[in-house]
Amino acid sequence: MTAGLIIPAMPGTAPDSEQLRTLRGALALLAEDPPLELGSCALARRLLPTEADPLRRGQALGHALRTAIGYLHPCTHLPTGDRRWWPYRICVFEFVEGRSRGEIAELLAISASTYTRAKRRALERIAEALPHLVRMQNSE
Repeated sequence: MTAGLIIPAMPGTAPDSEQLRTLRGALALLAEDPPLELGSCALARRLLPTEADPLRRGQALGHALRTAIGYLHPCTHLPTGDRRWWPYRICVFEFVEGRSRGEIAELLAISASTYTRAKRRALERIAEALPHLVRMQNSE
């Protein structure tokens, strides 16, 4: 995990609602073991079209998704209550640990609308970084 790495939001390249919906679907499968369904999802087929094996595709996509979530980690000198932690913590709590939205909002002491905005920012940053991460992973 590379803490503090900034994934910049690039003007004009924000993912559309279909891309975010596809990403949400893949993230919902992140905890699956073995990641066969993750490897068969639309995002895996789109990002890894040359990998025929759903298990390998799922493993590769899972690794890239976890890496992208790790990139949301803010600088470590920030207090954990700082709002810049919210996108990272929401993704870890929801997609890695499987906690509910209500539980996460309560843990972070934020409203439902703040939760939604922070999660959307996180998903946009993950969606922007994911194709690059998959390409880097495939070139290793």
